Amino acid sequence: TPTPLADTNPIYLSYGAVGSSLSNVCVNNAVDPTLAGNKAGEYRYIRLTLPQAGQRTISVTGSSGTPTGQTDPDLVLYSAAGAVLRANGTTLNSEAASGVLPAGDYVLVVTDFKLSKSSSAAGNTAACFTVTIQ
Repeated sequence: TPTPLADTNPIYLSYGAVGSSLSNVCVNNAVDPTLAGNKAGEYRYIRLTLPQAGQRTISVTGSSGTPTGQTDPDLVLYSAAGAVLRANGTTLNSEAASGVLPAGDYVLVVTDFKLSKSSSAAGNTAACFTVTIQ
């Protein structure tokens, strides 16, 4: 039996109620030795439903980065119409995006920029985050 890849299943994580947090959202580049990007495990996908329209803030906080001890989280929120929020700043261990969003279903994509060779601060092989939506 083949060993399952870490941080790939389930493909979509489920987010609870607005105001809660989802921890242990982990990514890794174990199957990308050349750091080409966009390989299994390098992005995590989180399904969420906003029950009502309103101002929302999505926060992604790094809880661990291996081996650097730091993360550089990036996020993109998609609706059926495409990307509606994104954040890819350089603040270590934290990223946030805010906006007025309609009620509906979304997919949040999270990664660690330190997993890629395009990062001037590359060096992580794995990272874990906590995601909070207010």
